[in-house]
Amino acid sequence: MQPSGHYELAADLVRQGMARYIGYSCHTVPAAMQVVRSGMFDLLMFPINPAFDSLPGETGTENLENLWDRAYERKPDDLLGGTLPERKQLYNECASRQVGLVAMKPSAGGWLFRPDLDTGFTPLSLTHYALSQPGVTCVIPGAANLE
Repeated sequence: MQPSGHYELAADLVRQGMARYIGYSCHTVPAAMQVVRSGMFDLLMFPINPAFDSLPGETGTENLENLWDRAYERKPDDLLGGTLPERKQLYNECASRQVGLVAMKPSAGGWLFRPDLDTGFTPLSLTHYALSQPGVTCVIPGAANLE
């Protein structure tokens, strides 16, 4: 965002017709909300899944490793509480400001498929979950390995 930084380069590429949109990827609600409200970005990539959406206390003050550690400590029954209000507000903000919302990590980095948890989730149900959130335009699952 600094002068002569990445955003300026991206905006220049849009002005030249070499790019059509500018996107941003982050993992915390406060940072994502700042990006969406700035009016400078067309797209937000954000992790959306039942595990992360139900994590209490995600304020952006925790580091990402701590966020992942807490997700891995969750039990399948803990995921029934639903989406936290601040995350739902972010999704609604994207929809109302017409910022495309790309759901990344729909399986919480593979955690929701751990054999020791038996979460009952399938790739289809997690894709459906992500696509059913306000503002979500597509889902990108990624892969840990070829299997």
